[in-house]
Amino acid sequence: DSKKNRKKKAINTAMASQPQTSEDFGSFSEEIRRRIKTSPENGELHMALGMTLQQQDMQNHNGGINQPEALKAYENAIRLGVPDSSKVSLYLNTGILLTTMSRP
Repeated sequence: DSKKNRKKKAINTAMASQPQTSEDFGSFSEEIRRRIKTSPENGELHMALGMTLQQQDMQNHNGGINQPEALKAYENAIRLGVPDSSKVSLYLNTGILLTTMSRP
């Protein structure tokens, strides 16, 4: 039961820290980039960067300027590996990104 409560608290904390504005997304992606520099072999950080960049594009309606960097981040995450619980999101987001990038 306490394990469920800890998991719920962790999820709530993560959701509360999610970026809301374009400035938040920009600073959040910069923070992830800094963390990647200190832990370049962490596939989860690369996945988080890809997701943040993808969300930043949607938030800003900027025509997908972050797509190439997001794709590279997802490729790194796939190469380095992520926990099984993250694989569905990783492959789904990569597929969505490849689909939108292939449109004229």
